[in-house]
Amino acid sequence: MTTLSAFEWFAELWWWIVFATILLSGVGGGIARFIQWRAKTEEPGWIASAVVGVAAAFLVPMFLNSISSALIAQTREHPEKLFVLIGFCVAAAYFAQQFIDSVGRRALRISREAKAIAKTAARTARSATDHAHRANNRAVAMWKVMQLVDNNQYADALAAADRVLATDPDHAGCQAWRAYCLKRLHRPAEAVGAIDRALALEGTEVFSWLFNAACYRALVDTPFIQIKPLLLRAWHCATSSQRDWLIAALASENDLERVRNDPEFSALVSTFERKAS
Repeated sequence: MTTLSAFEWFAELWWWIVFATILLSGVGGGIARFIQWRAKTEEPGWIASAVVGVAAAFLVPMFLNSISSALIAQTREHPEKLFVLIGFCVAAAYFAQQFIDSVGRRALRISREAKAIAKTAARTARSATDHAHRANNRAVAMWKVMQLVDNNQYADALAAADRVLATDPDHAGCQAWRAYCLKRLHRPAEAVGAIDRALALEGTEVFSWLFNAACYRALVDTPFIQIKPLLLRAWHCATSSQRDWLIAALASENDLERVRNDPEFSALVSTFERKAS
């Protein structure tokens, strides 16, 4: 038969010790309050005072939890902290009415805050669910468009994209692929409008879309001074590998043939090359 050490014995009885500590501290604090009251005026008896004191003492764990204190849990490893707990409980019992009122108000406030947080979390969850459903629906809708583009059936892909946009006019990706199809159907002016719409809807810089917007403008004889800002935006949002690709594309892309002789174009390419090296 093994004999428990003092610490193991304490750990085995920890919850009962904490319970007894709070109970007896509440009784003691209540009786102390009764003695003080009795010296001044007629007040309820010591039993009633002790009961109120115990009620206040048992609110101490709620109070400690509301201030994120781990005092009660710490008494398991550090029994000497029971004296701190006793002090809390005696003080709570002595000032029982004020303490109960204070903790009650605090609990109600925390409850209201918790409900508000729960409502916000629920709204966020619903929004996330709606967003996921919308993203899934968009992916399904775009599958036909992408399949037709892969088969170089640009007219059919354009018609499919228009059907998607008829029910989802804010689909930025669909607008970008619509522009891609329009360019290959030799309708670059319409492609410019579609890619600009895609960029506006997306709200963030997309490297490939910005480069395409520059190319589509070059095909409709837009002066390079108006194309240059798009290429600069593409450069600034590009990764290192995309910047290398952009430098190579500026030298070889057929769509840019009409602006390649512009001195501003050559200067921009030189600037990119210098920054990349």
